[in-house]
Amino acid sequence: MRAGFALALAFSVLLPGALSLTPHPTSAGGIVTVGYGRNYELSLDSLPDFACLSAYVYTYRTCEYPVYDYAGRYAGSIVYIDNSSRMHYYDPWTGAEGAISAPLTLLYQKSAGPYTLEAQVDNEFQLDTPGDVALLYGNLTTAPGRLTVEAVWLSNGSVRQMTTPVEMGNFVQADYVGGGNVAIFNMTVNGTGVAELRPAYVVNLWNDTSLEQSTPIGFAPDNIYWVWQLHSFIDAQGTMTSQYVLHGETLDMAGRVWLNNSEFTTFGAAQGAVYDARDGRVAIDLEGNVGTGPTYYEILNVSGGTLHARGSYSFASPYWAYIQRYSYTSQHIWATYLGLYGKTVLWDPFNNATLTVPNLLGRQGGSGTNGNYEFTDPNTTSTYLSLNGSLVGDYDMHRNQFVWANATSTPAASGPPRSGWYSTGPLGLPLWAWLGLFVAVAVAFVAGFSLEPVVRRRRR
Repeated sequence: MRAGFALALAFSVLLPGALSLTPHPTSAGGIVTVGYGRNYELSLDSLPDFACLSAYVYTYRTCEYPVYDYAGRYAGSIVYIDNSSRMHYYDPWTGAEGAISAPLTLLYQKSAGPYTLEAQVDNEFQLDTPGDVALLYGNLTTAPGRLTVEAVWLSNGSVRQMTTPVEMGNFVQADYVGGGNVAIFNMTVNGTGVAELRPAYVVNLWNDTSLEQSTPIGFAPDNIYWVWQLHSFIDAQGTMTSQYVLHGETLDMAGRVWLNNSEFTTFGAAQGAVYDARDGRVAIDLEGNVGTGPTYYEILNVSGGTLHARGSYSFASPYWAYIQRYSYTSQHIWATYLGLYGKTVLWDPFNNATLTVPNLLGRQGGSGTNGNYEFTDPNTTSTYLSLNGSLVGDYDMHRNQFVWANATSTPAASGPPRSGWYSTGPLGLPLWAWLGLFVAVAVAFVAGFSLEPVVRRRRR
């Protein structure tokens, strides 16, 4: 009886711990990386009923990307559109999956002539706010026309759609900002090739209204960021950065700063925003000198919720951040050292601290710069969805396959990545867990039998 109790205790202590470290892989095996500042367990997951949607999307991969849902009902799951045009979820921990919504009206990012959202959306939908609303935007047909926005509330599967007054043009960006509101920025190119600034709109999906903003907002797609913690957009335009606060359905400029740096003469793109709640700052990553030089970072002082020139500064860095669309709040962010194909690190842009990690980043499989925002959690660096199949020995992954990386709790000793006792064994448990269970069972039986005579003597 004592042996049985000890056996049950051993299982109750060791088994949950082993299960908590092991995602549910859809292909055999699993690897725990060793020798990094932060280690990750890797498995190759195949998303069931995954639709490529190549006729609709305009991505580097010519296929939709899955999105990691970090908040709401399906937090911790991977969300994508399936072959029946429904929003679908897959839980990499349990293997649970299923449809979330009714069939959606798929929207085209491609249109005839110049009206193509070239990598501006970089996915059929985005899920980049802490609520559970996925946003689609594009055209109802491939003919030029007005921009349509469609939102899916993942909590209950409800869908709302609205065609806006905004003409689908070369430069369009839409963001869900809460309360059923979608902010739309618009600029297009006229017949002579000159860019024309158009009014921004805030449209409401609940009452089908559109409010034209009084002042046109200069922007470039993917270079204006919704920082939900500030209830504001931070608009990066080279050395000038502006803040627009959303009051109801009106965008008001709250501050503007100019940060000049003699090292930089041109700016190719902005690559994302990081919010530092500790000190009230925002870091903006700007690709300097059209990608030929180091990355240019602006650290913006937004203490009190408003952008200030005093306390803001800029600097050059060899780290290229892989952040886009989200407002990141984790202590570190995913980055590479010296370029697109550089070594992956976790980097803190506010104090320059780094951790070494497996090479999950890069353009493997045509992941693209913008697409990398889909694959991570902006609140933590503990999870990542990668297209780098070489991490698990698969160099030819299918369109529905991705490497799921989950951080282990304890940094390991130095050395190269390896598998061995960390590989997945029977019932999805790593081999070290099975060894630990075997030893615990043996100890439990020995302890149970050795304690029995002592108990009997005490009863006398």
